[in-house]
Amino acid sequence: MKIEYCTWDSGFFDKKIGKIEYDRSPEGDLIQLFQTAKEDGYQLIYVFGDEDTFVPDAVLNQFNGRLVDRKCLYSKTINADDSCESNAVEYKLTELTHDLESLALLSGAHSRFRLDKGFDNADFERLYAIWINRSLKKEIADKIFVVAESDKVMGMITLKINEAVGHIGLCAVSEAAQGKGYGGNLIKACVNELLSKKVYQLEVPTQMDNISACRFYEKCGFSIQSITNTYHFWL
Repeated sequence: MKIEYCTWDSGFFDKKIGKIEYDRSPEGDLIQLFQTAKEDGYQLIYVFGDEDTFVPDAVLNQFNGRLVDRKCLYSKTINADDSCESNAVEYKLTELTHDLESLALLSGAHSRFRLDKGFDNADFERLYAIWINRSLKKEIADKIFVVAESDKVMGMITLKINEAVGHIGLCAVSEAAQGKGYGGNLIKACVNELLSKKVYQLEVPTQMDNISACRFYEKCGFSIQSITNTYHFWL
């Protein structure tokens, strides 16, 4: 167990940020790590643990930490005959529109970077604007699928294929278009794309407290593969 410097996060948020993969080492070892982090000028430490790994309350209280997210990684096995019709279409433009940016922000409504008040809301918005921009440029996504009404994008999903697994990044449907089956059509578009590439596994992360998203993915045939507990310690 050690502190790893988070280069990208530190640069983006203009704070010295590190992370610890907590392996249920003795409480004293974790305390020593936080004391070292403070001496080294760290302002924020992320702590990640598995589903059954929780940081002791005494450590949380001493170093201003709290559980900010329980991330659920959902997985779905795709069968060769799962191909189906979808109203979603591939989005091929590269410029960021207001519709897409709004949906990107909506997809992060339960993000730890939005809910943790240690971050400015402007930082959260900037983070997700970069995410959708880089997806549009095919830097971190291979495909973006959308559903639209009268040329207005009402829902979108990003898909990256890596090591024979499809990974959903951003996924959101406008609040004004909820209940119309658009979310299901976006998932179907991803499934069809994976089948065309002979890829049979699809994964998507979401937050456990995002109950509607969890229910949606389970309805679409996903099941939980893993849960990660995430803590933020503002030193």
